[in-house]
Amino acid sequence: MKTFKKAFTLMETLIVLTIIGILSVSLIKSYTMITELAFTIEQEKILQNEALLLQQTLQAIADDATIDYEKYSNNLSGSQGRTGTLRLTGGNYS
Repeated sequence: MKTFKKAFTLMETLIVLTIIGILSVSLIKSYTMITELAFTIEQEKILQNEALLLQQTLQAIADDATIDYEKYSNNLSGSQGRTGTLRLTGGNYS
């Protein structure tokens, strides 16, 4: 009469648990690397958007602060819109 094996042996169980442990460690390591990479990419995109916003703001300020010499040429003294003396106000510059 044949005898049938009704359960796993201790060695078979330990081997299966070891394989599951090795696979889970590699899965956790891969997941961690992927999340760090995604975070880095997200931060780079945020930084690029901030840099673009800063560039646009500075360009708008520069456009507003530029003197249109053709428009104001009658009000400027000296030749070609330049003055002979620069006078500073708002402080003690003696």
